[in-house]
Amino acid sequence: MFACSATVYRSRNHRSRNEIGVVVIISGIVISFCVSVALSAHDKFLKVEEEAQRQSDMLRREIQKCDDGFAIIDGDEWQPRTIPVEAYRGCVSIEYQTIQGRIVEVSSYRKGEDIHQGCDRYICEDRDGFLLVWRDLNELKEARVHLDQRIVVHVSGVDFDEEDARQAVGLLRMATPKDRESLIKSLAESYAEQRFS
Repeated sequence: MFACSATVYRSRNHRSRNEIGVVVIISGIVISFCVSVALSAHDKFLKVEEEAQRQSDMLRREIQKCDDGFAIIDGDEWQPRTIPVEAYRGCVSIEYQTIQGRIVEVSSYRKGEDIHQGCDRYICEDRDGFLLVWRDLNELKEARVHLDQRIVVHVSGVDFDEEDARQAVGLLRMATPKDRESLIKSLAESYAEQRFS
């Protein structure tokens, strides 16, 4: 009888050690996985921060082409989407999008730009403080306005109509240094997140 109870005790003791071993192995795997995920997230965070800084520098250089003088749309409905970096556009161009998906581009040109430039090729109409430029009688190319006597602003978009032009031009104002930094930060973070998502 003593021999049987010793065998049962050893069997239970052996099973208990195996269970502890399995728990230790599973715990090690879980901890390794958690550490790996945390390191991966930290690595992504560092890459996003580095990319955001790179984008901020690039956007700041682009904006300085206008000596920091450029127009923005000041309306809650309009959110900056991108700053296209293309030489044929104004010294600073900003694309805005509404919640409904309407997209307009606001391009600021330095003083010296003639607001009537190209009116020999297009149909131009002066309206309440701004100029409408039509490709033909049915297609509006853009609206133009002098802003702060330093900048000529062109506002255009896909399926752009006179009402869009009137609304966008009515919301234009010169950007302040705070606007500039907010725009740079917002777009740089957005670009960086998109790149690493």
